[in-house]
Amino acid sequence: MLSAGYLIEFIDKNQITVAVVQSARKGRLAILTWQDKQMVLPENRVLWYGNSNLNPAAPRSQLASFLGDLEKQRRELAGRINVKELWELVREEGDLFTTAQLAELVFSPPLSPEMSSAVMRAIFDDRTYFRFTSLGYEPLSLEQIERKFAQKSREEEEKARREEFLRWLKTDSGSEAPAGLVDLLTGWVTHEDAFPAARQVKELISAAGMGGRGQVYDFLIQKGIFRPHEDLTARRENINETFSPEIVAEAGRIALIRPELPCLSGDFFTIDGADTRDFDDALSFIPRPDGGGSLGVHITSLSGLAPGTLIDAEAKQRGTTVYLPDRRIPMLPETLSENIFSLKAGEERAAVSYLADISPQGEIENFRIGENLFRVSRRLTYDEADERIARGDPLLSRMGELCARLRRQRARACYLPLPEVIIEVDENFKVEVKLIARDSPAREMVAETAILANHLHGRYMNANNRACLYRVQAAPKEPWHNSGPDELFANFSKKKFLQRVEISLQPGPHAGLGLDIYAQATSPLRRYLDLLAQRQLLAALRGESLPYGSEDLLTLARETESGLKSAARLRQERQRYWLLQWLRQKEGETVPALVLEQQARAWQILLTPIMFTASVPLQGISAKLIPGQEVAVKILRANPFEDILRLQLE
Repeated sequence: MLSAGYLIEFIDKNQITVAVVQSARKGRLAILTWQDKQMVLPENRVLWYGNSNLNPAAPRSQLASFLGDLEKQRRELAGRINVKELWELVREEGDLFTTAQLAELVFSPPLSPEMSSAVMRAIFDDRTYFRFTSLGYEPLSLEQIERKFAQKSREEEEKARREEFLRWLKTDSGSEAPAGLVDLLTGWVTHEDAFPAARQVKELISAAGMGGRGQVYDFLIQKGIFRPHEDLTARRENINETFSPEIVAEAGRIALIRPELPCLSGDFFTIDGADTRDFDDALSFIPRPDGGGSLGVHITSLSGLAPGTLIDAEAKQRGTTVYLPDRRIPMLPETLSENIFSLKAGEERAAVSYLADISPQGEIENFRIGENLFRVSRRLTYDEADERIARGDPLLSRMGELCARLRRQRARACYLPLPEVIIEVDENFKVEVKLIARDSPAREMVAETAILANHLHGRYMNANNRACLYRVQAAPKEPWHNSGPDELFANFSKKKFLQRVEISLQPGPHAGLGLDIYAQATSPLRRYLDLLAQRQLLAALRGESLPYGSEDLLTLARETESGLKSAARLRQERQRYWLLQWLRQKEGETVPALVLEQQARAWQILLTPIMFTASVPLQGISAKLIPGQEVAVKILRANPFEDILRLQLE
């Protein structure tokens, strides 16, 4: 039991220091250190102790002066000790050594407490050669020491690397960033705390005085490492935006295939958006005097793209073409999707044609599917087609009327006529948002013909007992009543009642479309599973063995699932980002909104100009709100990077 007057040594701030005990009580020591600092120390922290002739009641300055001289003496003695030489003397013995035993190998007798202390301090300062245990000092093996030196070298390199990083971060020079720093910064900004080196980066940017993640993001843009409005979601999802040189080279070797196929004559046209470059479907229509007619949906043939190629593997990984407000990430190299396989006006192409005779009432009388060559005669945009229909274009008007009757035949379909949100970003990153009615004549005609072709595809494969991936959708969770396009609240509120569309090897009802059988095959340039569907169909039409069995199709569907989910997250998050950017442009302004429902602490609303759901806190709302009520909200703050939106009910 230690008592007043004892000299002790303990570790303080990673140094061994000497002190005197002034009083002791229940395992706790009141001490004075050689730095003239009083403190309370648990007795179990004492490394060494010895009785002394010190009077603990002596003046404090006198005690501190004595302890200072003692500390200096012990440090000087420790500085004379070569720990490596001491280790070499005892390394072969493999025993544990006390401080006194080691001191005998260094100093000539008689030994003093200061000598033992010096050995302890020297080994503590250079911890390379001995391990301290409760029983004494154990010499380390050569292998253990080599590992320690390697670790120390790594730590010194890391320290030097960190100092180099800090120098670069704190200067505004145009020099290139030190190797590895960019990866650290971009990795943390992209993945946040999920990044393995997140703690290291946080310490680094804190030491550099850079602030938070948003400031680092702006810094990376300033340095040209990130593009303005860098897409962090694409980075997180590891989505390839370009194709490897090997894939580009392979695409360049795929020639335009002109198989020995019958040439289909007639008036073929495409209807797409103004910016579309990858045309994978064209339409044709031959009207009949009775009001019916022959509808044709012609899908570009990708028979020149064989399974097992690098391109095919890449397309499977991507799963789909991703359309974003500021760019497009194609599933196939542009050489193929915009040239070789694209149904460009005036160019002869191979196609799979779905031809159906439709009665005046919109019923399918019969249909046929075949391969052929054909040539698109004209390209129309949605706006151009709508304008022609409005002027009474004889072909398009009658085709539109027949498509409307086709739709009426699908009376069981669960329609949600919500507007399509079109986000446009110019070269200065100014955002414009347009709402496009999905039931415009041209859009409805294109949608209806695609539904028709996919329905016929499923019917053909099922009737011929060929392996196929069907799309099925169970009935809504609640009783369904179709609302008109002007009933925005009713339509938006019913979204949550729709069930997920599932993939099945057996045909089944598709509640959303009101069909008993449905597959997808009309976008082989943009969807990998559509490409698989076309390969199956072409083999069936030619009387060949199908490239995929049922289990093969399910396996491939599972393998594309990850890419499809990543693409869906990317579309959703980037659409949200650019809509928040639009709101940022409108800060301080008031926009119309629709009240949806009350939540725990807020009202959920729909910003109707951009079809964007948001929340307004209950606090501060004095007026009574009713779901479906039209209100106005003021945009207080919008930050797309931080995903922050603050609104106030006007």
